[in-house]
Amino acid sequence: MHQYFVSLNQEIQKVPGYLIFCGLAILWLIVQFYFLQSLGVRTVPDSTFRYIPYATQIAETWQLGESHDNRYFLYIAFLALFVKSDGGLTISIIVQTALSGAACILFYKAVKHLTDQSRLPAILATIIFILWKDIQYLNVYILTESLFISALVLVFYALVKSRSWKDYLVVIALCVIPALLRPNGFIVLLSVLVCFGLHYRQLLFRYRKLVIGSAVAGVIILIAILDRYLLTTFEIVETYARGEVIYASNIFAVPADGVTLPTEKDSPLLRILYFILQNPVFFFKLFFAKLIVFIAYIKPYYSLLHNLSIVFVIHPLYFFTVWLFLKDKKTAARAFAPTVFILQACIVAATSEDWDSRFITLLLPVIIASGVAGVYSFVKHKLR
Repeated sequence: MHQYFVSLNQEIQKVPGYLIFCGLAILWLIVQFYFLQSLGVRTVPDSTFRYIPYATQIAETWQLGESHDNRYFLYIAFLALFVKSDGGLTISIIVQTALSGAACILFYKAVKHLTDQSRLPAILATIIFILWKDIQYLNVYILTESLFISALVLVFYALVKSRSWKDYLVVIALCVIPALLRPNGFIVLLSVLVCFGLHYRQLLFRYRKLVIGSAVAGVIILIAILDRYLLTTFEIVETYARGEVIYASNIFAVPADGVTLPTEKDSPLLRILYFILQNPVFFFKLFFAKLIVFIAYIKPYYSLLHNLSIVFVIHPLYFFTVWLFLKDKKTAARAFAPTVFILQACIVAATSEDWDSRFITLLLPVIIASGVAGVYSFVKHKLR
């Protein structure tokens, strides 16, 4: 199998690069045209009642309000650029789709960089990325996900190319984009910092007292931001009391009989802590139920083909993402996908899963890239 893989890869290396680009570009255009034609410009309640009105307000007054949606500021500002013009929503969809196309190019280059400049795994990963419905259909929705995915790919590409501390500074600066697109965007920065620490682990060990002090200070600052800003408008404890695993759904719900709610209203984090202390068994049942549903990704209301594609494509890529992290020591970027996945999984388990799996869809590009790179590393080292 190794020889077949090597020979096929060598043949693909001989193909002119522009032909590969054109082939992937045509496939990408077909997929985008299909979703735009079949779905049109799509809005959902979040779009209609939150993002569009707030973007219109900003476009008209150039002033921010005291709004929960400031946590999605960059996407609101993006919409504000177009919302007042004729066909504004259509233009915004065209722009975010174009940015998704640019991200697709960076995705190909990132996988190629992770696999010793091999074209075969880069092509396979990019084909999965382009054909994965849950990623691509988001381009025609007035939602934050499309831009977030593009921003994540941009950060990941810059990360896999990083070799010096100056490169890492650029990557850290780019992390501002996802952080301003969604309230959980800070996990991208945390994951990059883990990769930075892995890359410079010997230097950081030499100055471990300073590093530990900085880490403690960082955790304190993060807790303060979560408690004083990011969580203040989310009713997390109230969702616990409903026993919901998937938000606003009874599917997989955990019976919430006899659950005690904290009376304190001041601190969101303290309310969560009080709830855990008052209902420890119920909380951990709920936590692990959400964790399993998030990781499994499959849903009972998905089609058989959809669930089978998850089981036979995404689930193996989980394994090979971990393989890449444990076995391939060439790049610190190997830690990015597992770290960001673990952080997102913990956030979902502590809050709630979304019915259409959008919370895991956000991370699929880096899972696909790292997973396919892990397959390449496995074949290269184990099947020769």
